Amino acid sequence: MADSDGQKLKDCLTSLSDGLQTEITSTTNLETMFTTLQSKVTELEQRFTDQVQTLSAAHELKFQHLDTAIQQLDTQVKASHLSVSTQISELTAELRATLAAL
Repeated sequence: MADSDGQKLKDCLTSLSDGLQTEITSTTNLETMFTTLQSKVTELEQRFTDQVQTLSAAHELKFQHLDTAIQQLDTQVKASHLSVSTQISELTAELRATLAAL
């Protein structure tokens, strides 16, 4: 009976050892997968940061271009306004002179 109990104990220990080895392998695989995923997440975070910086720079450049265009248009409008005012003044003077001559 002792041999039978010894064999059962040996079989039980072998089964436990096999199960433990399976769990160790599974844990190692999970750790490897986690490390790989962590690396990919870090890479994606960096790519996202780079894209945000690129978009921010592009947005800033567009804003500067728009600001420059607005300033140029403002200058043109002021010049046109001055030109129209000058022409009106000149025409008014000519009209008064013409009316005075009549």
